[in-house]
Amino acid sequence: MGARAWGGRIAGGSRVGLWPLALAVLAALGLGCMDSRSTEPSTADPAFAKGGGTGDPTVASADPAAAPQDTTLDVHVFGSNYDEGSRVDFSRGGVVDPKLQVNATTFRSSRELVANVTVAPDAPTVSYDIVVTKSTGKKGIGTEKFAVLVQGEMLSSPSGQSWATSVSENGLVSGYVMGVCGTVQGGVLWDQLGQLTVLPGLPGTCGSFARDVNSSGVAVGTAYGSNSSESVNVRWLPSGGTYQAESLPRLPDGSLPLAYRINEAGLIVATNAAVWSEATGWQMLPRPSGATTCKGDIAINDVGAIAGKCTIAGQDRAVYWPSASGSPVVLPLPVDGGHPVVGGINDIGMIVGSVAITMRTNGSRNALWRAIRWNPSGGSWTAELLSDLGKGGHAEAFNDAGQIAGAVFGTDGSPLPVLWETSGARRQLDTGNRGGQAHGLAEPAAGSVVVGAIDIPTQSWHAARWRP
Repeated sequence: MGARAWGGRIAGGSRVGLWPLALAVLAALGLGCMDSRSTEPSTADPAFAKGGGTGDPTVASADPAAAPQDTTLDVHVFGSNYDEGSRVDFSRGGVVDPKLQVNATTFRSSRELVANVTVAPDAPTVSYDIVVTKSTGKKGIGTEKFAVLVQGEMLSSPSGQSWATSVSENGLVSGYVMGVCGTVQGGVLWDQLGQLTVLPGLPGTCGSFARDVNSSGVAVGTAYGSNSSESVNVRWLPSGGTYQAESLPRLPDGSLPLAYRINEAGLIVATNAAVWSEATGWQMLPRPSGATTCKGDIAINDVGAIAGKCTIAGQDRAVYWPSASGSPVVLPLPVDGGHPVVGGINDIGMIVGSVAITMRTNGSRNALWRAIRWNPSGGSWTAELLSDLGKGGHAEAFNDAGQIAGAVFGTDGSPLPVLWETSGARRQLDTGNRGGQAHGLAEPAAGSVVVGAIDIPTQSWHAARWRP
């Protein structure tokens, strides 16, 4: 399937997909994402005048803040202390990048410049600093205020609405499409060429959701009854060019697990903090001391280590298990952090996810979701917040090279899919002027494929794939 490229300003969209459970928790606590505020100047402001004063220039934001390769556009740069001789440049590592050629800089006011820029066809798809130099030689730098986008492609979907949930180490993609069985979604796989396979259902079911797939093509997810009231866990096995669906058993206590992830060895983890294998069936993970429940998003790596969430003394905590029977380790939280959500764990044991950082302003409390990485270090762990656009984000997937896929929030609150490199550098994925999310990440041998969905106004969400 050919790639369809997008470009321009990212806007619109809503926060949906596999992540809204965490938002619901915040809503119950009276917390929420901080309000977005425009950075554009007001013409009624006395500072909105020619001259710019004698201070150093500053760079607050750019509009648009991203563009695809091989395009020419006007970028509005907002900040302060600009003058009529001010010039805009785009740089990386303190060096002006010739791949972003500024053709002209137009002075609008002491708080706005317009740079006409040509982005080269081979411009690196990374974030750039915006540098403003006044006529006096004084400079101001806005760190990573502009990005050249990674092109994306729509994955085929017969009914339009679809979602890509995960990608195997070798590039197989799991997900669902709508309309396969009435209004209920149907589980699907896309191969490396983007060709679609609709997974079979189980007797008595009418729709399914494929959450994960490994390199052998074994997928896991959930099947639903005709009224969507009864769920059955499913494992799909490749067989002679087709697939067979088999139901997974209930937990030892009779409750229904929610199969969530599968590793290369075929081990399956469920959100009920349980692990399944052919040899043992379901095993419940040991709880940390003082834990009342262990439930929520969960991840497993290819050496059998698991990361999930437990409630301890009334507080949610991220937990690491070295194996299905290993002693659990409670992971640290950053200052003012809470309500962790686990996204992924790689074979080194590094874990990514999201955490709500409580912000206290004028006696009120708000929460800003931040993407987080837990790093093992000498038998303990450290918590590191990942970079975003100032409005927060979340991390969903992790590979052994240390790359992370997820999303950051734009100024209007829309999620924007991103890839964090091992160095921490953030690369923004093109969505064609729409919101989007990234949920899966393959190993570099498969091209570091990122998968997720883009918010299409006429179709809702549509499965997408990016190849950074």
